[in-house]
Amino acid sequence: MITSDKRSNLQKLFVNLTDYSAKCPVGCRTFFAFVRFEDESECMWSNIFAKTRSGALSQVLLKFADCGEYITNISLQEAFN
Repeated sequence: MITSDKRSNLQKLFVNLTDYSAKCPVGCRTFFAFVRFEDESECMWSNIFAKTRSGALSQVLLKFADCGEYITNISLQEAFN
């Protein structure tokens, strides 16, 4: 039996780590990050709460510390609601 996987190759290589139930604490800003790896896979993490952009980047680097050798790009953006 032949089965068809209708997902594109890009969808197969994409992971979303977001907890959409999380609420931004007062005084913090909301950021999101795309992390790309050597195998062309990509991970999105949003609802990163920090007072500064450097604080958000610190959280991203800590989250992905165990696979840091394979990261090719980190794109960090502020989410405007």
